[in-house]
Amino acid sequence: MCGTLSNEVHCTRITPIQGSTSNMDDAGKRVLETSATVVDLTLKETLCLNFSDATSAQLHTIEYVRMEQQFPVSASYQFGIPLITTSCICDCAGAEHVSRPQYAFNRQFSQASLVKPYGKSYTAVKLNQPDTIIVLRHRIYERASSRWSEAASEEFEAVVNKGSAKMETIDKRKVGSMKLLCILELTCWFHGV
Repeated sequence: MCGTLSNEVHCTRITPIQGSTSNMDDAGKRVLETSATVVDLTLKETLCLNFSDATSAQLHTIEYVRMEQQFPVSASYQFGIPLITTSCICDCAGAEHVSRPQYAFNRQFSQASLVKPYGKSYTAVKLNQPDTIIVLRHRIYERASSRWSEAASEEFEAVVNKGSAKMETIDKRKVGSMKLLCILELTCWFHGV
């Protein structure tokens, strides 16, 4: 989804790049530059990374959208809650006459006559330890005619309670006269309070 940057982006974290390495070809021309930074994001915060040079400008935002827990189901079974009814007949003076053979023990049925299924059936599940998943949204904005417009948007999910999780996005669009290859690699880990 592309659009114009308005009040939609609010950078809650601005951090300097803490390191940068460049690879050069044989002629001394820079062919690859790698930068690294570490930042803590909390829910609904947005990190902004501004990549600008003399000919083009890009703004990358990484928003911490939400955290989920997904519980794997290891076993399940279905059950219903029975409705049991009884009726008693009293064989006493002035009461209805009871015919013994009608209520005798030898009247057997293939199904229980007192138990009927009651309404709904339910499913019981056994859950294992949950996976903690964070959802991040990466957006790229480009500056053209002194306006920012959204050029790309992508959501990432990362399982963070099983060590670090890596997500990678590659931007191969042409910006101005140069072809820009931007690889954004995020390493996420969860640390408790």
